[in-house]
Amino acid sequence: MGSSKGLDALFSDWRPFGYDLQHAMENLKDHYTFPIEEAVIVENMDNCIEEPDYKEIQFNIAGEILEIKMIGFGMDYETFTEKLPKLMSTTKVSRRGLGHYGWGMKVGMFVSKYMEIETKYKDFHGVQQWKFDENGQPSYKLIPSKHKPSKEDMTIVRHYLTDEYAKKITPDGIKKTLQKFYPTVIDGAPVLGRKLSVLVNGEKVDPPQSPDIRYKENVTVKIKGEKITGKFFFTRDPLPEEERGIAIIVYGRLICREYFGMISDKITGYLHADILEKAVAGDKTSIRRTSPEWRELTQKISKKLAEFMRKVGVLKEEPEIKEDLKIVNTQLAKILKDFPELNPMKFEIVENVLIERSEGGILAKLEKGSQTVKGTQGKEGEGHGVEVKPGKDRKKALSKDMGDLSAIEKKRKIKSGPQVRFVTKPDIRKEAWFSEGEGIVYINRAAPSYKKADKLGTRVRQCHEIRCAIDALLEWAVRAERINQNEYFDVRTELFFKWGEV
Repeated sequence: MGSSKGLDALFSDWRPFGYDLQHAMENLKDHYTFPIEEAVIVENMDNCIEEPDYKEIQFNIAGEILEIKMIGFGMDYETFTEKLPKLMSTTKVSRRGLGHYGWGMKVGMFVSKYMEIETKYKDFHGVQQWKFDENGQPSYKLIPSKHKPSKEDMTIVRHYLTDEYAKKITPDGIKKTLQKFYPTVIDGAPVLGRKLSVLVNGEKVDPPQSPDIRYKENVTVKIKGEKITGKFFFTRDPLPEEERGIAIIVYGRLICREYFGMISDKITGYLHADILEKAVAGDKTSIRRTSPEWRELTQKISKKLAEFMRKVGVLKEEPEIKEDLKIVNTQLAKILKDFPELNPMKFEIVENVLIERSEGGILAKLEKGSQTVKGTQGKEGEGHGVEVKPGKDRKKALSKDMGDLSAIEKKRKIKSGPQVRFVTKPDIRKEAWFSEGEGIVYINRAAPSYKKADKLGTRVRQCHEIRCAIDALLEWAVRAERINQNEYFDVRTELFFKWGEV
């Protein structure tokens, strides 16, 4: 049916929604970890973002009526009359975005006495009302339009707010919600190939206030052939806790903030990572960390973030205590042999190395190195030192500095396990943390517990460092969903028993 003729005669009585389960609606309300009045704003914003033909969204509020107008697209007859008034049924055309469950618009029923949804698409124009009936069941009916259809295609959602939410939903509150969840969209970043205009009561929403940035750096990585872009920022002053870390933005929506194992109160930034679409969980405020896309992103970004933090002077590794490193790293490796879920270093690291040969090649000389490898001339032998960091065995290694030796440059893959490094970070209230991409456990010498252990002698300090490393890896394993929270204490107990045996 291509027009609205006969629509009013279709039916005008209240009818139950297609997937009519009261508990489904109640579960929907409990699903959100942030206020329901914010959910109404973000769910409609997500709907607008996900249809790339929408070019503008307007939030207009006066008294008890909140009107959300999305301009540039609409719903056809079948979508409007059959798909829209159903729970668990999506009306999306683009099939790209965060809406997978078909309930985003329905959350507005919890803040409304009733709702009106009006759409105009080509020659179709329709209006329907939604409300909870006397039994608390979601119901709807088609009604004649009170308004002349616009020339442009559009969808309008009108909330006739309850007294409670008419007080809670304000122009200022809407702006703050949009700034909180869509900082880069409001600042003009394109999403799904276009820039989206966002207005509240006729005024464009200003982007959130930027901190005083001292240094910034563009970031680009590729995950499964898709480009992930963003920025790192180093601020002059410490940031509020909710602004620290790197914002993960998927289809314009800020999902969460992530430290990537690099903790600082002056580091912030963002990444546009639409490839994580299927990894977004729950009420779209967390990422499923078992996702292969997330794991690959974590490994690549944590390395880049560590490089940035070293560059700006935030991450300064302390001189190594060689005896501590040897004991801690050796015992850690032995412990993790029986706990593969706590050993993330299952990938191979590619290193550029120089290997001596009799024929011509790069001129080099031997310097202090770290590991030995077999030669490449097809012969068995002891091998020569190669330049590999962080390094374990302090043997001679080939250097690119001019010398009288001939060498060839090759890429070599080596397997690695978590390594311990020391930092002094009095601004961070953590004993230790793990950077998955680097494979490094950072132990904080500024922590009061470390200082106390150090005063009690070498053995106590080393035990403290091993305990910190184990706890940092356990914390990572829970966050990365290698183990669940219920398993945490049992695994920790087993770990420390294993350490005692080692």
